[in-house]
Amino acid sequence: MLQLDPQYIASRLTEYYGLPLLGNKGLEEDGHQYVELYPDGVHSNDGFCVRITIGWRSLRGEFLPGPFAAPMIQHMGKVPPESKAVFSGFAKRMREENGVIQMQVNELDVDPERPDSWPNHWGRLRLAFEKSPLAVNTEDNQDTQNALLHWGGRFLAGILALIPLEETETEDNVNPEGLPEGARLRVEANKYERNRFNRAACIEIHGAACKACGFDFGEVYGELGRGFIRAIVKSGV
Repeated sequence: MLQLDPQYIASRLTEYYGLPLLGNKGLEEDGHQYVELYPDGVHSNDGFCVRITIGWRSLRGEFLPGPFAAPMIQHMGKVPPESKAVFSGFAKRMREENGVIQMQVNELDVDPERPDSWPNHWGRLRLAFEKSPLAVNTEDNQDTQNALLHWGGRFLAGILALIPLEETETEDNVNPEGLPEGARLRVEANKYERNRFNRAACIEIHGAACKACGFDFGEVYGELGRGFIRAIVKSGV
């Protein structure tokens, strides 16, 4: 039977993206297992989780906001253009690898790769993805967890790009910009961690292969090489 370790998945994504995450697991009514990932230190009513369900050789994921997460969703629609571009980059990358990603704002279908077409004011948000066929729900737990890290991690990271995170560098930075309570998630994210997220997002969107020589640590060393990039090329470019 498939044995998932949601805390392992959450810790790996925390290490990679630099933002504190927690995980749990459960069973849907049809018997399929799921893993939920959510920000540490955020009340479930005000925040969100990402649920990734393991089907028969398929994964599907969805964004699940809390019952009082309306302020968060409103401010997700107001993040800077560069944050929306990061989300769109993740959506494009997932589609390039034959994943299906769906986005609805205010119950209207929108193209996740065209933020210029999104409504200015967000009241409701639905995000979901599906990837099939995929080597999951087999006898190899590690294959399934690697798929969860790859696909679930990208989906989650795209959402995090839209979340108005609060940097916690100074104690008096309690409510920057005068946002109402609940609008800005109090996730502990200092500048170093935010830069880690941006670096990881760049690698996931653009790839880690050297643009000069094509060397890819991930292809050579597998999971151990994920996230490393070649910074020096000795031969002429």
